[in-house]
Amino acid sequence: MKYVKDNCEYLKDRQSEMTERRKHRQVEVAFWARLKDPLRGTVTGEFQEMSESGLYLTLNEENDFFVMMELDVSIHGEGWGDSMSALLVQVVRVQNREVAIRILDACDDF
Repeated sequence: MKYVKDNCEYLKDRQSEMTERRKHRQVEVAFWARLKDPLRGTVTGEFQEMSESGLYLTLNEENDFFVMMELDVSIHGEGWGDSMSALLVQVVRVQNREVAIRILDACDDF
């Protein structure tokens, strides 16, 4: 039983460490996204959270996304027009159908 308690404490500490490393506050939003990859085609997903630097979403279907993969993402929902261009993003975490992606800023290249 002590092992379980220690493990739970470790997980809580680890979660707080992960939270503290975030640079931007995350907010829940009611958007959906279309993710495009030239080799894998298009897949859609529902946003769970969004921040200034990234997105966390659940894909509507299984996919073989991997960390460091770059995609084009179009955001859809109230306040996002169809005329807005797609964002270049990079996958930073994949867990089942949940994907965390970082928005790549064109200024990062300079």
